[in-house]
Amino acid sequence: MKKALFLFSLIAFYGISCSGQTYQGTDFWFGVLENLFPSKSIQLMVVADQGTTVNIEAPAQGYVTNYNVGSGTTIINLDKSVLYPTAGAGIVDDKGAHITANHPISIYILNEDVFSSDATPIIPFNRILKGEKYIVQSLPGSTIDASSFLIVSTKDNSVFSITPSAKTVSGFIAGSTFNVTLDYGETILVKADNAGDLSGSTVVSKDGCEKFVVFAGSKCSQSEYSSGNCAGCDHLYTQLIPVSHYGKQFYLAPFALQAGNYVAKVTASEDNTIILMMA
Repeated sequence: MKKALFLFSLIAFYGISCSGQTYQGTDFWFGVLENLFPSKSIQLMVVADQGTTVNIEAPAQGYVTNYNVGSGTTIINLDKSVLYPTAGAGIVDDKGAHITANHPISIYILNEDVFSSDATPIIPFNRILKGEKYIVQSLPGSTIDASSFLIVSTKDNSVFSITPSAKTVSGFIAGSTFNVTLDYGETILVKADNAGDLSGSTVVSKDGCEKFVVFAGSKCSQSEYSSGNCAGCDHLYTQLIPVSHYGKQFYLAPFALQAGNYVAKVTASEDNTIILMMA
């Protein structure tokens, strides 16, 4: 049976928990996306079974800091100027972040604004394989250049091949492939032109040997909603799951007392994938 990934009510159900795997680790990479308004804060939530030192660096900027955290949950406000994208669409930036710890932890990143926030768990880097393929999963933008994804390089002279599914702000057309070279800790933000949807875009390392991470979402998007009077939208932000982690069985549960419709969005890793949905 072929594998797929679900996006349901803006939550991705990940296959990484299979076979006893968890989000605990000692080595993580991440980057953040643009929010509709400049983010109020970038927060790191650390969940630890025992006290540990958490080291945070932005290698392309030479930025390094560390925190001592106890067992349980700790919230850390990160330096927004170090992490928030500033270079613009299709331009190499220096906003990749690397986190290490002395003992296993789980981490979550919150990109917070007053009316528009989203968070994602971060996959331990040892779960990422060399030569991973990523397929973008998101929703159409509700504003211009909203749909986006961010590549974070973890090695110098890494060449990535990007095939967008929609025209980009940088002028690349849907279905065309372009290459970008990034160094250690560098990032590049790809944004859809107008209110396009970059879902289905693919990212691979050109030589098939690099380990890297990708984040996807939108500055501002709406899922289907039955009211024609709804003018709001929300920030979407999640770490993409590599195709190697796609699964074959998913359980979907609606939120209690939730008005409006639900969206289940499926991304297939191969052609001719058959999807069966049972209630």
